[in-house]
Amino acid sequence: MTSRRQTSAPGNSLEDRQKQKAASEQRRQALIAAMSARKVKEAAPEAIVPRVHHDAAATLRGIDGLRLYDVGDTTAPKTLSASYRVLLEAAVEVMNSGSRLVLLCWPPQPICLSAVIDLLALGDVASTQQKRVFPEPGRVDTIADPPLGLRAVLFPYARTTRTPAREIQIDRQVMATLHKCHALRSFYGEDAPALKDYHTVLSRVRAMSGKAKDGQTYTEFEHPILDEIVPHGSARDGCRENGSLLWRTKSKTDLGELSRTGAADRPETARFFLFDIHASDNIGRELKAIGSAPDLILLDFLKTGRGRLGRDWIASAQKAVDAIQAAHPSAGILAVTDDPWTYDASRFEVLGTRTTAPAKRRKPSPARAIYAPSGAILNDPDGTVAPQWTGGTHILADGFTGQLVGPVFHMRAIAKKLRDRGNPEAADAARSIVAKLRRSVSLPGSLAELSEFLEREAGDAIAADNMAAYRVNSDLAILDDPRHGATQIGSDELSSARTEVKRLVAASETATPMASLLEEALAPTMRASSRTAFVFRNEMIADFALDRLSQKFDKLESKLQSGVIRFTSRQGFSDLAGLPSSLRNQFKRAIVVAPTRQSALEILSQPWLPDEVTLLADSDTLRFSARDAARLASQLDQPELKERLDRFAAAANARVREIGAHVVALDESIAPADDVEFPFGSIIDLSGSHRGDRLLLELEMNSGQRILARPRTGLVLRDGTRSVPRFIEVAAINVSVGDEVCVISPGFVEKARTLLNITAAAAEEIRDYHDLVRKRFAALPGATLGERLRTLCVKMGEPTVHTGTARYWIDLDGEVHKPLHEVVPHAPQDRDTFMRFTQAIGISHELATRFWAWAVIAQRSSRLRAGAAFHDAYKGILTDEHSALAANKGRAAEIRALRAAADEYVSAVASIKKRGQV
Repeated sequence: MTSRRQTSAPGNSLEDRQKQKAASEQRRQALIAAMSARKVKEAAPEAIVPRVHHDAAATLRGIDGLRLYDVGDTTAPKTLSASYRVLLEAAVEVMNSGSRLVLLCWPPQPICLSAVIDLLALGDVASTQQKRVFPEPGRVDTIADPPLGLRAVLFPYARTTRTPAREIQIDRQVMATLHKCHALRSFYGEDAPALKDYHTVLSRVRAMSGKAKDGQTYTEFEHPILDEIVPHGSARDGCRENGSLLWRTKSKTDLGELSRTGAADRPETARFFLFDIHASDNIGRELKAIGSAPDLILLDFLKTGRGRLGRDWIASAQKAVDAIQAAHPSAGILAVTDDPWTYDASRFEVLGTRTTAPAKRRKPSPARAIYAPSGAILNDPDGTVAPQWTGGTHILADGFTGQLVGPVFHMRAIAKKLRDRGNPEAADAARSIVAKLRRSVSLPGSLAELSEFLEREAGDAIAADNMAAYRVNSDLAILDDPRHGATQIGSDELSSARTEVKRLVAASETATPMASLLEEALAPTMRASSRTAFVFRNEMIADFALDRLSQKFDKLESKLQSGVIRFTSRQGFSDLAGLPSSLRNQFKRAIVVAPTRQSALEILSQPWLPDEVTLLADSDTLRFSARDAARLASQLDQPELKERLDRFAAAANARVREIGAHVVALDESIAPADDVEFPFGSIIDLSGSHRGDRLLLELEMNSGQRILARPRTGLVLRDGTRSVPRFIEVAAINVSVGDEVCVISPGFVEKARTLLNITAAAAEEIRDYHDLVRKRFAALPGATLGERLRTLCVKMGEPTVHTGTARYWIDLDGEVHKPLHEVVPHAPQDRDTFMRFTQAIGISHELATRFWAWAVIAQRSSRLRAGAAFHDAYKGILTDEHSALAANKGRAAEIRALRAAADEYVSAVASIKKRGQV
């Protein structure tokens, strides 16, 4: 075969080049057409999608027609609280208009925004019209019109935000009947698969009987809970195990084993769905994954929600709103907050719109303030009585400025410059100095006196730990470090500020303005016959003030013993309102010492107050508290509360002018911290030794403390979502940023021992434990002691326990005749071994748990006070109050006092770090 020789490059002929030119021109024309079409589309007005109109009144009537209960209390249905009715009305208003609204709930209450979505969905389904149909001769059915549906977004989200919704039950008969009508409509009509699946699943709740998979009957499983009627999850990842329809019922009972399509749980098809977006998520990506615009976007700017966003929460919130505007501009946005300063920042900085004026000021978004006396979702039918406002007829204010204004002014200016230049660590150090300076001058005594008091009462280690909250050397070292950029703002400015700070700290070592101010306020009460309450930030500061002032006023001890003068904390002052009126009204005056800006307004918002209330604080606190009070008074519709706030604003402003209205340039881009707080401890190590668990969690608190824990370590959280706040136990891995944790630090233990010395109380439990062990061990099979010991070790299983070790646990004869305070518990010192030992000799788990806390842990060496042992003991008292009261009836008052004092050791989680993860 002859081969053809290529004479020219392929595709290089005239014909080929003409074809290439034609193809290039065709692509060019297509590109021009596409660009023209895009320009026309951008210039044309966006198509207006008709909004679905929800009826707020019908929604509330639908909810009122249902039977709602608190979990476990189904004796009588309860009604929706006034606070949540207003929240639902506001949410419906935003959904119908697609607008923005900022809602301030005052006084600060733990509002459950997840429950708002659940209630809206419940009201939507319950408010539909019903009609009779005749599908076939002789058959009549009742069906309901289709619900409108609800797809909402909650940001920032955390699992703990849903806790209150898990405390509400819906009557199973009413719910099953309601959804059966909708399921019949789906059967006869053309409902979407997701809506049909939704009604089918919820109509099955009629079969709930309270019987769980373990064969036992529980009251909490007799009815569905509010949290499981709307699927929760991510737009990209779908529902989690605890976010699908009837998730709790399915996991605990046999009801969830029936077949279903699952379409109601899929975020892309569900008619009812709550999209949860965490603070750490890429909000833009999550919003785009939702698809069609949601009906409502809820922004959680409550205290815990802001904590999840971090200290510079405004910048994070602005980015979130920008992402929402870009992804779903037609979605309605409802921001809920509980602080006047946050309220202003939200409506101006976060949700406000920039004007075209030369000054480029922001036009505030619509906003509203509501009076929310309770954070409870439900009220008793007769529990909606309006509060009785008494007292507070004379509100006074007194304060000081002195040397504080100079260093505070300069440090705030330095902090602002550092943050603007991108040096957050140095900016935080400057703001920390401001906090410590204000904290120091607000003490009811000098720093030297506080150090001496703590060393005497708590020991050197705890004293050093507490005094770290007033030392500025570490923060000044950060500012002096060239790596943090503070030295670039001007050496003269930084040097001058450093000199002022050191001068003020040196002055506070010998005396503080608050000390003399408090002495001046105390002197007239020593001669009065009526009762006076002195309210301090926490119990430790109250004890310090008492110790110092009792040395200056000889009659103070007798006044305290007779009850004419009472030194108490913020929580203790609230408890006075619960006293009988005959005793409560004997308190004619209250003197509030060094409150934070928010706590000052919270006290004034309490329905009962003594006739005369005096607030003592530095001029900054007075000035900005007065500003917040005036703004809050202009928003609320409670005449009595408005009068109180106006009186306080007038008194505080007048006093600030009298002591010198110095100009202080506050950094308004970040909310001023509650920097008059007095924290306890710095590091609380609860990690212990967990075999096989190498992950360590480090929780940094807003108070500056750090908690080291394993994922399964139980921490004590304050659940303020009920009318009476309570403490609950939560595994460390389930704690989120912003949650409020009771920090059981060395300071807590020392304070708790003055109220309830569990070391002394436990001594009485040891005898009971030893008697029971002797009795149960003697009942084991075996003719001799050795045989019974071998039987015991076999019953304990693996890991094997040597008989010599077990002999010590049952060798109790020598402890019988000892004095009670000398009795030593013969018991395993490891919890797992202790539980296996008690189970082997026949002691119940509940009783063994009690003995572990009271007869073993509480008797350990005082060197473990800040460790996991005493943490577990006090944790049991806080989270299981009723068991502690039942087992220790003689100490009921001490246990209640301990729980009240624990509120002063609550701090929000600022950040969570994971270490050692494999």
